[in-house]
Amino acid sequence: MAYPWTALLSSAILLLLTAPAALSAFDCNAGDRAALLAVKHGLGSPPLLATWLPNTNCFAWDNLYCDTTTGRVYNVYIYDAGVAPGTPVPAAFGDLPFLESLSLEDMPGLSGPIAPSFARLSRLSLLGISNTSVSGQVPAFSDPIRHIILI
Repeated sequence: MAYPWTALLSSAILLLLTAPAALSAFDCNAGDRAALLAVKHGLGSPPLLATWLPNTNCFAWDNLYCDTTTGRVYNVYIYDAGVAPGTPVPAAFGDLPFLESLSLEDMPGLSGPIAPSFARLSRLSLLGISNTSVSGQVPAFSDPIRHIILI
């Protein structure tokens, strides 16, 4: 007669062996991946974004969140990335249609205006830009953003 814990242990081992395969079935949207790689390039490929690599699953990347149901990126937060002075805010952020929250903080080298492409972010409810050299007007959004933080 087998002990009850052997069945439990067998189930746990089976779960552990199949979990990586199940997780790898989820992947972020290819368009979102391309936009994020363009953002990384636009920022000068800072070490903070070292996990943002082509042909890898965005779900495993640092500094963002993906929806496991849709595969879409909905939150990006980049802080203290050490970008070079005069680095513009990447227009490619506007190519993330499911983006709800974007925080760009503690990057004095980030400068210039917010790209007009940001106006395409119809789901954006939080835009936080602080301790940067970003200047100019915020693009006109079709739906007003609930929270804009510019410091």
